Amino acid sequence: MMAYGAKRREQPSERSRKYSDSEPFANPPRVSEAMKADRSVPTDLLWLSLAAVVIRLPAVLSTRHLSFDDGVYGATAVAMRHGARPYRDVFSSQGPLHHSLLYVADLLGGRTLDAPRLLSLVAAVVITIAVYLVARRVASRRAGVIAAVLATTSGSVFLVTTGISGDGPAIALAASAVAVAFAYRERPSTARAVSVGLLVGAACSVKLLAAPVVVPVALALLARRRTRDVVSAAVVAVAVPLVLAAPWGYSRVWDQSVRYHHEARRYSVGEAVWRMLTTLVERDTIVVATAVVVVAIALLARVRWAAPDEPRLWRAGTALGAWLVVQVGFLLTESAMWRPHVSELIVPIALLAALRLPSTRVLLITWVIAIPIFLAGTWGFAKPGGYDGVDAQVAARLRALPAHAVVITDEPGFAWRAGLQVPDRLVDVSVKQFDQGRITEPDLLRAARARDACAVLATSDERLGRFHDLPDRLADAGYRTVLRDGDTRLLERDCRN
Repeated sequence: MMAYGAKRREQPSERSRKYSDSEPFANPPRVSEAMKADRSVPTDLLWLSLAAVVIRLPAVLSTRHLSFDDGVYGATAVAMRHGARPYRDVFSSQGPLHHSLLYVADLLGGRTLDAPRLLSLVAAVVITIAVYLVARRVASRRAGVIAAVLATTSGSVFLVTTGISGDGPAIALAASAVAVAFAYRERPSTARAVSVGLLVGAACSVKLLAAPVVVPVALALLARRRTRDVVSAAVVAVAVPLVLAAPWGYSRVWDQSVRYHHEARRYSVGEAVWRMLTTLVERDTIVVATAVVVVAIALLARVRWAAPDEPRLWRAGTALGAWLVVQVGFLLTESAMWRPHVSELIVPIALLAALRLPSTRVLLITWVIAIPIFLAGTWGFAKPGGYDGVDAQVAARLRALPAHAVVITDEPGFAWRAGLQVPDRLVDVSVKQFDQGRITEPDLLRAARARDACAVLATSDERLGRFHDLPDRLADAGYRTVLRDGDTRLLERDCRN
């Protein structure tokens, strides 16, 4: 290792001239040991972390729910405050670690209205730091800063790290695993290998969609040819989900967090590909535009993406590219690939782009062109503030209900932001729950007849709205329609006693 470092130091002038800012690619060679002693690292991390928090605060403190998942997990946190257990009382479509992290975040946030979103905010900071460390290690300080900014401002990542989601924490843990694995590549140790295993296992225990992170991590560990370390990391990575699932019951965890996601395809592969591409263009315009420019210039300049002295097994570009390809394939296996899932692609894309960034002038021109499209595609969910239109009317009526009121709804975010509960069994009301018959009309009627149930809110013809005779049946239980606008229908009954 010392010889490798010495070889790098022998040719600084030649390397610096080769990658000068006047060339198509302005990154200096990869840095390694010098990074640890560089005082700019903590300074960069401080400012990047601060920026990640500041740009998210308006959305995190927004009085409305930011997405369907934000509402589901906000309502889930409230249910757990009152003793509901994951997989038993509350349907849990994520891995066994997710709800535990959500519970801790809610507790640390003082169990206030916005407390559960603390998990997303922490995930945003961790993603920013991890991306910076990886890009800086394999490229340069400039690449680290730019890659971190691209990742943290990505529309897809922004959405899952402001509103509550499983994707945000999973991405944070996966990116951290890559950062530690790349550090292991330079200075191997059993402790680092075990840490990598813990992080990979934790990422998969939050969301199984993060599993492709195994690819770059495995390549980094295998490159050092230390069999004991590789075995240790693999054993730990497998053991973590098994240990975390044990308290909830393996059959329940498997049914809700794995089998549930692979029953009855809702979208064809072609439809999923189209959703993926349109999401990347609309929400992640700056990241995609940067990557496209990098690839285009690399092809024109015929630049090598890996130094010739790198071992074939270990090439950062190959490892990150393989991660991206496998991650795309993994997403397409989902029976219903929702647009927030595209956030899983952003970190590998940003890191790949950082390997061979063009000059600052080229980057600025690219971003100026991309920003208007980016803002048009993200402003709807990124802007702060409260509800408007019919949503504001719904929110006002729910806030007027008694504090003990329970709301049956296919959009739990309205109940959560009004400070009300939803039935534990109906906290997660995703379309697939209805498609698979896990939530039926009798379930809804039973919940609506409960003593504390005061309102039924339908917002989608794919969820509650699919039961066309539900309003008539609710009328027999004393409910009457108080608001109707398009697919939105709110029914209430007197329950003030």
